[in-house]
Amino acid sequence: MKFKITGDTIDYDRPAVIIMNHRTRLDWMYFWAALFKMNPWLLISSKIALKAELRRFGMEANQFIFLDRKIKTDKERISEAIHYYASVGSNYQILLFPEGTDKTPNTTMKSNMYAKKNGLKQLNNLIYPRSAGLIHFINEMRRHNYIECIYDVTIAYPVNIVQSEVSLILSGRTPQKVLFHIERIDLSYVPLEDHDIAQWINELWIAKDEKLDLFYSQQPPRVHFPNDKNKFVWEVLFGYFIFAYAYINGKYGGIQRMVYVKWWHSLEAETVVHR
Repeated sequence: MKFKITGDTIDYDRPAVIIMNHRTRLDWMYFWAALFKMNPWLLISSKIALKAELRRFGMEANQFIFLDRKIKTDKERISEAIHYYASVGSNYQILLFPEGTDKTPNTTMKSNMYAKKNGLKQLNNLIYPRSAGLIHFINEMRRHNYIECIYDVTIAYPVNIVQSEVSLILSGRTPQKVLFHIERIDLSYVPLEDHDIAQWINELWIAKDEKLDLFYSQQPPRVHFPNDKNKFVWEVLFGYFIFAYAYINGKYGGIQRMVYVKWWHSLEAETVVHR
């Protein structure tokens, strides 16, 4: 599998929000490969906001944020997390998927209904973001003086799209290539009022969708994002190990803990047998 990264670099020692479109359930694992290539420290400094049902020991140990998609509860968790991040004196980059879920026929239908109801353009490659959570993140990080910029990441699959873990693990299917384009947005360009932020996010997503229209109009293998002369282009091969690493680190908190957990479960099973 080949990864290509273009655009701006992500600074691991500056607090920021990273937003990315959510094309498949596996986007975050591929993005870890991109972060590792930019700077291995980003695997430590980057925190992910995920659905609560994805909670695992390794993710909790890495201080990820788990959301229930209930705005009242989620606002409390977001506020607690930002307060903690700011108080420990470490600068983190928080990865969010504003769409809240991956793009499927069902979520696309709901997005189109939302667009029609609100007089918005129908998106071809994305679904409209749920802005309430992102707005609260931005507001809380501003309140704690804990944000310098927003990184807008666009992920795209030029050849084949593998939607879920089932296809990846059971069928052994992987996308041939994953492309990322990163744009740094200074905080001064982000509005202050909630309503204006929501409108800004929708406009950002419409522009991102138009960028993806151009991307997918190209013929493989010459598919690429536009890139400024002074910005980097990384193209690198990553093997299956990155996914094994992501799975083990996410579920167990590292290979040592995985070995310990497996040993402990086998010991428990042996104890039950001998009773």
